Amino acid sequence: MSGWPPRADDVYKCLFEILSQCTQCNWLPVGICESTLVNRATVPSIYNVGMSEANVEYSQLMPANIKKFLMHTEDGTEFRMAFETGHVAGLSPPFFTVPTNTSYNEDFIEPPGLSLFFAGICSGLTMEIIAWR
Repeated sequence: MSGWPPRADDVYKCLFEILSQCTQCNWLPVGICESTLVNRATVPSIYNVGMSEANVEYSQLMPANIKKFLMHTEDGTEFRMAFETGHVAGLSPPFFTVPTNTSYNEDFIEPPGLSLFFAGICSGLTMEIIAWR
């Protein structure tokens, strides 16, 4: 590789080398290992939280070192969620409404601690959550 601007095939080769092994590319000042690009999640935890009453706040503490999570109601019913207590039951913003037949998820997170707070619009729901660390 020489000259500026670099040819497209040189750039692709460089990216391939960086992503396939821990190496330094001539066009970038540092070597990058694939393991430093993505903080991989390898351990799943599944939670099923019964929500016997409508418009009542329920919560789930997420595991330490969580990297991503997904949540939805078992039957696809709409629900409200928040990251702080006291918002979802009394419709006191801020909260987020997750529409019918939709999941809510977050990826590439590293919070120091995380609890999810949620409420259903009808009674007898089950919140299904999968968290990866």
